[in-house]
Amino acid sequence: MSYGIQIEGSDGGGSYTVADTSANGVNYVVVASGTSTGTITTANSDTALGKGQEYLMIKPSSSGHNAAYQYTRNSNLASANKRFGRNIITENNQGQVTNYSIQDRSFDWVYIKDMTYATPTAADYGIQLTSPNGEIFYDTRNAVANSSFNLTNFSEVGSVAGYYGTIYSGTDYLNKYVDSRPLFGFFRQMSGAAESIFVYTAYLWQSNSIKFVHRRSLYSQEGGLNSTDYFTNMHSIWVGEPR
Repeated sequence: MSYGIQIEGSDGGGSYTVADTSANGVNYVVVASGTSTGTITTANSDTALGKGQEYLMIKPSSSGHNAAYQYTRNSNLASANKRFGRNIITENNQGQVTNYSIQDRSFDWVYIKDMTYATPTAADYGIQLTSPNGEIFYDTRNAVANSSFNLTNFSEVGSVAGYYGTIYSGTDYLNKYVDSRPLFGFFRQMSGAAESIFVYTAYLWQSNSIKFVHRRSLYSQEGGLNSTDYFTNMHSIWVGEPR
């Protein structure tokens, strides 16, 4: 048998494992949560920490939500200020994208962080539990938010179709938060409007499901190019909800 310490918690959702030091794994802690319109500020940018050390989980607030809205973020991954909103895409009769902007919308969000990399914010004294390989499973000094979060679904890289592929399906879809890392939008016009490139990813909460879009549109008047393609997810995608 394995030796270690197992801690179980219990709330309205039932019993759950807080930590089990006999197993190797990763334990996350809720750092902050809230509701914001437009910009959400976290401690780090998407490029500041290693892969999987923190996640900003988002969902549209019920106020003002529309099933047709495609939600994305600005393309500045190096900033701790993350702006989220609704895609506004303007196309001409030939399907060429002529303008792109992000309209600020209200989002509920939860900021979770790998316990190993979370910075203790309480007093110097507490209890710390580590796994056999040295990962921090639990540290009482990091329990700064009176809430817990459950990661319920996971999509591997390349497993979700880029043309309204399904990330999650269920009648509780409006309660589900989705990993914000895959979201971005980029639009540029060159030589006036003779050439343009438009690339973006987005989520849609509609029809008892959460959809994913990854689109690339290229236009060149000189080269006679006007193409639109869709691609699978380039990031893994988590889905979860507060307990």
